[in-house]
Amino acid sequence: MFLETVRKSHRYEVAAISLFRGLTLHFDGFRQIGPTD
Repeated sequence: MFLETVRKSHRYEVAAISLFRGLTLHFDGFRQIGPTD
């Protein structure tokens, strides 16, 4: 039970980190390109 909880939380942590990295990369690229209307 405890290990399963740790595994699930770890999975969510990895997902959150990857999502955050993706957003950071996206915004970095957006800043380099500049706002395109």
